[in-house]
Amino acid sequence: MSDHDPSAARLPALPEFEPAANLWSRIERRHARRRLYRTRVAAGGIASVFVAAVAVFAFHAPTRANDVLAQQRQETMQLEQDWEALGKITADGGYARLRSFDVALQQAYDRRVEGDELDRLWSERNQVLRDLIRTRRNGAAATHESDSLISI
Repeated sequence: MSDHDPSAARLPALPEFEPAANLWSRIERRHARRRLYRTRVAAGGIASVFVAAVAVFAFHAPTRANDVLAQQRQETMQLEQDWEALGKITADGGYARLRSFDVALQQAYDRRVEGDELDRLWSERNQVLRDLIRTRRNGAAATHESDSLISI
């Protein structure tokens, strides 16, 4: 402070501040309570997130019906790969049957159908794919045999 400051002259006349003897212990207790509160709130938050995660996974755990559908979809993917490897022709009558099952499946999913109806539709679609593959293989074998007979 400068010499021209009028409050500077009054400072030496102020009484000396003497804190209470238990001031620091009270301050430490208050900080300890705050830390404990924050720890409990954080632990409660973590516990609630954990419970919510367990609940979500428990309610959305795959059921047997979902496992069956997953197996049928996997089988469908394999059958489609086999069919494409044989050279599918879109003019096949079987392709129209397959397309009708695709439409029926899409409509079932749009209606949020579950269980037996989806299982039945996937099974029938897979059977159509098996029939198409069998027909294509038999047709390819017959064509190959007629080609070999002509060349003799």
